[in-house]
Amino acid sequence: LFVGFVNMSNTIFGSFAEPFNSIPKTIITCVSMLFGQVDAFDEISKYEWGMSVFFFVPYMLLFFFVIVNMFLAILNSSYAQRQTSSCTLSRRGGRSRKRLRTIGGNFGRE
Repeated sequence: LFVGFVNMSNTIFGSFAEPFNSIPKTIITCVSMLFGQVDAFDEISKYEWGMSVFFFVPYMLLFFFVIVNMFLAILNSSYAQRQTSSCTLSRRGGRSRKRLRTIGGNFGRE
């Protein structure tokens, strides 16, 4: 998907916009746009306003959701691992639970 956007932007904007005139520069520009540097959009919108919006808005929305979903997947995985290790600790019972209670108090219990 990323390669498609890179190829599209290089084909459409490469002839008149310096950040898109080669594939390596286009890749760097597209990654930079994901991290908030949108100077290239200003440059391409001077020449091709309609096509620049047609490229920029779907690109940013799509990859924003991809990055957010990757972040949420990492959080979900970490949470599941923590829950699994927490259940293992509570199954041990005995000394481990008593030690945790003395270190941390009542853990919200009254």
